[in-house]
Amino acid sequence: MRISKKIACFLFAACMAVSVLAVPNTKAYAQAKVSSEKMNITVNSTYTNQIEITYSEGDAQIKNIKTNSKNLIAKQTYQYYHQEAYTYSERPYGYARIGLFAKKAGNYRVTFDVCGPDGSKKSSHSLRVKAGNSDRNESPVKKATFAGKETFFELCGKKSGKFKVEMNKGYKLKSITMITDDANGKSVEKKIKNNTKVTLGEYAYKSEDDYTYYDYDYDPVTYQETRRERWSYYLYSDMFAQTEFRVEYVNTKTKTQGTAYFSLYRIPKN
Repeated sequence: MRISKKIACFLFAACMAVSVLAVPNTKAYAQAKVSSEKMNITVNSTYTNQIEITYSEGDAQIKNIKTNSKNLIAKQTYQYYHQEAYTYSERPYGYARIGLFAKKAGNYRVTFDVCGPDGSKKSSHSLRVKAGNSDRNESPVKKATFAGKETFFELCGKKSGKFKVEMNKGYKLKSITMITDDANGKSVEKKIKNNTKVTLGEYAYKSEDDYTYYDYDYDPVTYQETRRERWSYYLYSDMFAQTEFRVEYVNTKTKTQGTAYFSLYRIPKN
């Protein structure tokens, strides 16, 4: 599931972040973007919307996450940072997510800081969170099918078919987003209508990078410095081509929002 996309990519990004911790930067940067100023979530639900922070140049980490009540838990659930801009991405410097969990219904506030690689604060943010009650004994999604079958999260033998969602009483379907990867490793999101025929993704997620760097040896006898060229290569690839359906819905009584995920996998072309 892409909620915590690619552990290997996270580890690589974290290593890159560590490598630049000792390099302070005093340049003025644009402020990070937050997905929303107000969040609606469901009490006692582990599948609530998450706060998403899109990093700008110079942003590298989230710190000082706090809530104004012990009844609301906020925790960072995702981190992807890289110093160099990825021009092909909607999040050129990476992004982070903060998950939310409410023990009781109410209105809350979450605050956090976006910091640079050296820990210096770049921007501060504050969001309102409304938590509402829901019938915990009833799933918002009554039924989800692809090509007439309710089987998800495994290899699929069909290339195309209709994706259909039926909601339980008291819930309204808000939107469906289909997420795949293209041949270049870029995530592609497409809004689809309910009960629409779609074609599953054909490519597995893949990321690779290589770069050259130099280190130096100093000879104290000859007072000579020798430069050596080094080369590094990084590769990550999923085993299968994943198609994820992100179903967003609204509780018609409490107006709280939630998200359900359904994934299918196929043998990839790459």
